[in-house]
Amino acid sequence: DTPDGGMLVLHDVNFAATGGRIFNNIFIRCQNIGMKMFSEHPDPTYFCNNIIAGDNYSGYQYITFNYAPNSKLIESNNIKTQDLSYTKFADVANKDFHLLSGSPAINTGLDASIYGITFDYDQVSRPQGG
Repeated sequence: DTPDGGMLVLHDVNFAATGGRIFNNIFIRCQNIGMKMFSEHPDPTYFCNNIIAGDNYSGYQYITFNYAPNSKLIESNNIKTQDLSYTKFADVANKDFHLLSGSPAINTGLDASIYGITFDYDQVSRPQGG
């Protein structure tokens, strides 16, 4: 937990032998920041298939860095929005983040099976669809 909300990523050679992988997450209504990255690791951190959804917060930042020139972040297939209705979650108020038909996140993720990610939170095989 950070004072600004969101996820704090601490990643350097003293703590990890290789770059990190952050896949298939939902960051929702984090106060000021979706993710803050403290990383100067020589290998990149992969940030893929995530949804960062603010809630029309003034000055909101999806991703920030402690020192951007030394941070190696590779992003792919993420959704970043300030409009929660855009994501088409089933019922945000009751923490049901299943996707409704027509969600921009359906069948748009990177195939992460090469990283050993072959099923979702509900134990449904992934990837599916087109």
